[in-house]
Amino acid sequence: MSREPACSYLVLTPSEDLAIELHKLLGGSTFWIPVMGFREVEGWRDSLLRALRRCPILGITSPRGAELLARAPEVLEAAERVYAVGPQTARVLVEMAGVKPVVPSSGYSVSSMLREAEAAGERCIVLARSKAGLGKGVEGVGLRVLEEAVYEPVIRREMLEEAARLKVDVAVLTSGEIARMYCRALEKGGGGAGGYVAIGVSTALAASSCPPRPLCVPSSARRAELARAALALCRLLKSG
Repeated sequence: MSREPACSYLVLTPSEDLAIELHKLLGGSTFWIPVMGFREVEGWRDSLLRALRRCPILGITSPRGAELLARAPEVLEAAERVYAVGPQTARVLVEMAGVKPVVPSSGYSVSSMLREAEAAGERCIVLARSKAGLGKGVEGVGLRVLEEAVYEPVIRREMLEEAARLKVDVAVLTSGEIARMYCRALEKGGGGAGGYVAIGVSTALAASSCPPRPLCVPSSARRAELARAALALCRLLKSG
């Protein structure tokens, strides 16, 4: 790490664990600003249990949702099969609940997960997801989809404004929603980054309004791979 050019990094993620790990991998000039938090939807456990009585197939659309469900074993036990939107979500389920879900064989998105379930012969699926994601990615599928909100994002306005004032070399954007909020805040904040690393295609598309075009890493990338992408972008920026 000492041979790497000195760069400053901004990590925009609600995950403190991810921020700490990237700080270790990237070095001392790494800033974490939690611009988004989450709030559990009241009564989500009972709602999911009722839905699973109608359709015992469960789909989990985010690592945050997986964390909540790992703390609700009665809900996981009510599902005959569990699908996860991607490797990060699956990893949380395995590590926190000992549940090994089905992961899409190609592409990590809600629509890919639904196509995987449909190809496996499922006739219906219950999606546990963010309230902000309801209705997204479920169009045109051939199985019945029951959506249940288990949490909702909470924007931390003061933190967002602070992030938008900060000038750094590389910013790491971890979700489409964070990227959209951050890019809008930059219009007034006056900060920004020389380059952006976006996790997943949807995040990269959302970050397209923050020039320059972001470096997109797959949603399946491990933390060390994410750090290597940020370091590579740093080297590119410093090389002029």
